[in-house]
Formats: sequence, structure tokens, C-alpha cells
Amino acid sequence: MVQNRSLLLSSSSWIFEYARPVFPNTIHVGPLHIPDTTKPLPEDLEKWIQGAEKGFIYFSLGSNVRSASLAESTRSAILATLAKFPEYRIIWKWEEESIDGLPNNVICRKWLPQQDLLAHPRIKLFITQGGLQSLQEAVHYQVPVIGIPFFGDQNYNARVITRIGIGTFMEFEDIGTAKLVKNVKEVLYNESYSANVKRVSSIVKNQMMNPRDTAVWWVEYVLKAGGNVNHLKPEYYHLSLFQYLGLDVFAVLLTPAVLLVYGGYRLISTYTRRWTQAKLKTN
Repeated sequence: MVQNRSLLLSSSSWIFEYARPVFPNTIHVGPLHIPDTTKPLPEDLEKWIQGAEKGFIYFSLGSNVRSASLAESTRSAILATLAKFPEYRIIWKWEEESIDGLPNNVICRKWLPQQDLLAHPRIKLFITQGGLQSLQEAVHYQVPVIGIPFFGDQNYNARVITRIGIGTFMEFEDIGTAKLVKNVKEVLYNESYSANVKRVSSIVKNQMMNPRDTAVWWVEYVLKAGGNVNHLKPEYYHLSLFQYLGLDVFAVLLTPAVLLVYGGYRLISTYTRRWTQAKLKTN
């Protein structure tokens, strides 16, 4: 299948990766999922947000991690932390109908229009599990983040957050401790994160074509060529598995070493045998 691959479209962006060489048929087209425009929020959410003194915080652990499955002690610690910021209102994606002990400045919803929330001018912070699409959305809408990774690429993405200076990250084990308060204060009150995410957002958006147009252009390019784009394919596509794994090179390098060891063994064996025979004759 690799040999037949004419084009690889990657949904990532270079700003989230380390610079490295790639083949001509590998094209970064992320983020593909962000629409040109967002929708107004539901009336109840908009009213809630407008009642905040300094803005609002959006808290979501994504679709693969259920906030409702958190341990009771962790849940209580999170709510206690959020209650310490009464000047902000918090919208928490919560998968059940209700939650006990909810502070006055927190509301929960089973489903939320994430991109519409991130595009809102009063948002101040996004607490996320660190999925790639959530990270792309935060950068696109210029929202500082706190990453709380759980699995997969989230751990890498969480470290990207600190590397490009758009927020902080913390381990899930620390979510119910004072470290959550420390991280929230750090991102809310340190203006460098807001400035950095605006800078990074402008870099990501500064492209010759938007991601969808780029993806369409390259797909059409391959189709117009009838799939015959061998000039874009790396030579390793034509290598056998033996060559691809470098076993031919390994064999060339290993052969002299094997011959040297074998020669040494024969030399020592011959010398030992003759020495033994000579000693027997002497006796």
C-alpha cells in the first residue's frame, strides 16, 4: 500500500511539530475542520456569559474522557478550585443531567458548541485534554489553554502548549490539587500567554491558501496526472523489505566483523592444537 501512495495529507500544522524533512508528496493541510464563520451561542449561554465580571472559562475533557467518571474527591477539588474565581464564569462540559455542589459561577452542559464558545470575545481560558483538534481550535480563535493530557498524542500536544508559549499543562494526577489553582492563575493573570497565542494564530493563518483549498488543489493535481506522480515519491517506495529495513547495509558491515572473529577463532584453535601436540610429544 505504501508503494501505491501518491499523496499524504496531514491534518497537522508545522507550528505544532518540530522542523524535519518530509517528502514532496506529504502536505500539511491542518486545520481542515474549522469553518469560515461561527454561529451565535444559544440565548441562555450568551446571557450567562454576559453576566460575568471578567469573562468566562471553558472546561472540557473532550469526547473520549467523561468528566462525570472522575472520582468524587477529584470532582469536589475541581469545583472548589473553580469557586475561587468568582469574577469569572465557568462552562463545564458534563455528561450527566446535574452535579452536586455546583458553585454559583459554574454551569454544566451535556453538549456544547465548542468552536462557537472559543470564538466568543469574552472567553479567557480553555481547559482541555489536549487533543489535536481542540489545540488547533484554541490557536485559531486565540484562546490561552491549560492542557490536562490523558493518553495518545495528548501528552505530546500538552508539551507543545508550553513550547510555543500559549499556556501550561499539568498531569491528570494533579488536577485535584493546588496545582490547578496555580495554573489557572498563571494563565489568567500572565498576559504573555494571550500575546503568544495571538502571535501563533497569525502564523498559522498566514498561508497562501486556506487548508481546504490546499487539500483540494493537491488532490486535483494527483487526479489530473492520472495518479502518475512518481516525481513526488521517495525512492524508498521501490525498495524491497530487505533493503527498506537496511539489512543489506547491516550485512555488509557485519560480514568483516564475522570474518575477523572467525579468523581469530581459527588462528587460536590452530595455535592451541599445535601447542598441545608439541607438549604431548615432549612428554
